[in-house]
This record gives sequence, C-alpha cells and structure tokens, in this order.
Amino acid sequence: MALAALGVVLLGISPAPLEPVGVALALLAGACWGAYILLTPTLGARWEGFSGLTVGFWIGAILLLPVTLATAASGEYSWALDPGVWGMGVVLGLLSSAVPFPLEMRALQRMSRATFGVLTSLEPAAAALVAFLLLGEQLGALELAAMALVILASVGSIRSSAEGKSPGGG
Repeated sequence: MALAALGVVLLGISPAPLEPVGVALALLAGACWGAYILLTPTLGARWEGFSGLTVGFWIGAILLLPVTLATAASGEYSWALDPGVWGMGVVLGLLSSAVPFPLEMRALQRMSRATFGVLTSLEPAAAALVAFLLLGEQLGALELAAMALVILASVGSIRSSAEGKSPGGG
C-alpha cells in the first residue's frame, strides 16, 4: 500500500499549480470510490441478484435528470437535449456501468476489499496505455514512475493475497 500511496503522491507533483477545486473533486471521487468498495459487498448480500444495483442506478438517474435538464435549458448546453446524445449516453451507460458494475459486485463478494481496491488502481495505467496507443499521448518520467509504483503495489497485493490462501500459507 505504501508503494501505491507514493505513486499517487508522485502523480500530484506537477510543474503547473494544482487547482483547488480539482483537488477537492478528486478527493471526493476517491472517498466515493472507497465507499463503493466498502458498501458493495453489503449491498450484494442484502439484495437478491442485482436488484440493489438496479435501484441504485435508477436513483442516480433520477437525481441527475433535473440537473441535466436545467443545464440544457440554460442554452449553453442545448446539445444535451439532442436524442442522438441521449442514445450515446445510453450506450455509454451500458458499457461503463450497467455491464461492469454487476461484474465488480460479484468480484467484491469473492475477494478481499484491499485486493479489489489495488487491482482497480491498474485502470489508470490501462487508460494511459490506450491513450498512448490510440491517441499518441505522451507521459513523462514522473508519471511513468508513479504508474509503475501503483502496478508494483497491485502485484504485491495479489501475491500476498494468493500466499495467504495457499495450503499451508495461512
């Protein structure tokens, strides 16, 4: 975990000053992700199948709908009322949430929260690789070192988890 924390700190080092609102939102996102990791096994145990997840999606959609419509009505974001945009939103919702979240819920019911948390830390590295391969994005030495530390922490977490479950290992 110390390697992962060091990697995150390295990512925070930037030649440009950090925006306080962006830092606050990143911390809020991290807190929400932590709550998700901690609460998902309970949700899966208390609701049959994926019923709890479905209810959560609907609550989120209902809460965000007024904000979306108010933003679109302001005129600056009138594209938000375009049916094509809504169609792309549905596809994006299916591919980014409706399919992966049930899979993650099952994974969280079968593995430790710590292992799951570290494994999901690989997602930014995968995104950076895709951005490099498809978009030609370049990362500096500091960013690469930070990602390497997080990946090493992930490997260490997986290995220690596997050793703890092996016969005679714990």
